[in-house]
Amino acid sequence: MHFTSDRLRRDAIEDATKIISDFQQLAYSLNLAKRKDAREIQKSYQEKIEQAQKEAQRSKELASSATKEAEIAREDRLTMTNQLKEQSAVLQVLQDQLAQLTGQSSQ
Repeated sequence: MHFTSDRLRRDAIEDATKIISDFQQLAYSLNLAKRKDAREIQKSYQEKIEQAQKEAQRSKELASSATKEAEIAREDRLTMTNQLKEQSAVLQVLQDQLAQLTGQSSQ
């Protein structure tokens, strides 16, 4: 058998109500925090994904630029090679003409 005073029974309702109210507020705050954390994590991942996409695009643009530069360099090399061949042909003609002139003047 237990003895409970009238005051304890009367105050217990207020205390129990306060405990329940505090618990409900705590649970609500925890749920908000959980959702907020989830949103922050999602936002963080989204930012990382966007950054990775930007870096991939930048890499793609750099690769494209490097490919264009390599193509230009190849074209320049071909042009220079053709010019060198033409100059070599002209030089050979001049050497042949010089050899003919030198051979004629010694006769």
